[in-house]
Amino acid sequence: MVPLQTIKLPVIKRALVVGCGPAGLAAATGLAGAGIETILVEKADECGGMLRRLNRLEPEGIESKKLLDRMVEEAREVGVKFMLGTTIKDVSGFTGNFHVVLSNGVELDVGAIIVATGAKPYVPMEFNYGKDPRVLTTLDLESGKTVDGRNVAIINCVGSRTSGRGCSRYCCAVGLSKAIELRSQGKNVVLIYRDIMGVDPEVEDLYKKARDAGVLFIRIPRKAELTEAIRMDTNKLIVHDVELGDEVEVPFDNVILNIGLVPSEDTDEVSKVLRLSKDQEGFLMEAHPKLGPPVDTMTPPGIFIAGAARGGPKNVAEAIAEGYAAASRALMMLAQGYVTKEPFIPKFDWSKCTKCGLCIKACPYGAIRGVPGKWIEHIPAACQGCGACVAECPQDAITLDALSDDALWLRLRLPWLRSLRGR
Repeated sequence: MVPLQTIKLPVIKRALVVGCGPAGLAAATGLAGAGIETILVEKADECGGMLRRLNRLEPEGIESKKLLDRMVEEAREVGVKFMLGTTIKDVSGFTGNFHVVLSNGVELDVGAIIVATGAKPYVPMEFNYGKDPRVLTTLDLESGKTVDGRNVAIINCVGSRTSGRGCSRYCCAVGLSKAIELRSQGKNVVLIYRDIMGVDPEVEDLYKKARDAGVLFIRIPRKAELTEAIRMDTNKLIVHDVELGDEVEVPFDNVILNIGLVPSEDTDEVSKVLRLSKDQEGFLMEAHPKLGPPVDTMTPPGIFIAGAARGGPKNVAEAIAEGYAAASRALMMLAQGYVTKEPFIPKFDWSKCTKCGLCIKACPYGAIRGVPGKWIEHIPAACQGCGACVAECPQDAITLDALSDDALWLRLRLPWLRSLRGR
């Protein structure tokens, strides 16, 4: 038996944040404020992401522009370096030592990467959106478009809870807020919904306020497609009301579609460059949905995810919280200056190695590289100790002390030895 010892590997005390929305700004501010050199790259020519397209955040009632301006100002004050109009083209290396190539030609060596590429609004194809000028979205209202008609129908869950997509979480607060706003203008408002998902206590307050204001609520079947439960006629909607168990007619002058979020193209591009896992909807997946920190990724360690890009839609407060969470996880590694690897790292006997290259193909983490027949290199920092290379090597040139023949034999004998002691 060989004593097993942990391995310490140095890291580069510099971080890269991808995405300049609320999650990315929070992550960059947190790292830079702790003394870590931080570079923030953003594909667009200005920061903000979806936050830039909103007027007011609900249910908090905060003005989006003021919040965004303050976050950008704080990031600049702590020394965050901004690279706008820039994307990442290639990433190589391993935990604590990543080499990043940007679209502007700049090359960086960083110890940690935080991905906060956000999401994009769903573009409806339902209810003649884009063809009928009477049909608008909640984002259209945020952008300054007005509702001229007196009778207004708001339809929740457009682009959410359908076709494999989950709940967008923030939509109910937006729908209730818009209903209250339109009702205050003297309009007749009907809100059509599957469920009112009050993920925050404040949403329940909005719901009560909307009811008190005279907003009419109609619940449709949870599992029905919107276009099945709601049919659009010339000047009315024919809606299947669950409470009445029958169809009702809802006259309208305007229809407001309460839209959700879907994965952005930026998230898809970054996932390919960084080899990050995605869920069935296309959002980035954490290392484990139940165990471990929610902002860590499976491979490679040292890359973290936050905001709407991680796991799907969420409100701005949640995105900011996740940004700081990702920053704290990265800081734990960068501040101490090294990463600790468990002693499950294989050893190579280069005198036996014929450089056949089978281990390169077997390694799922890119921890072995080289040119078959010429040279082979093992990178301990990238290795996850899976043992695939050990099983693949035909020359027995690779061994894993923790799973050596002696170690396995001892494990098999231990129960027998213990039974002897008990006699």
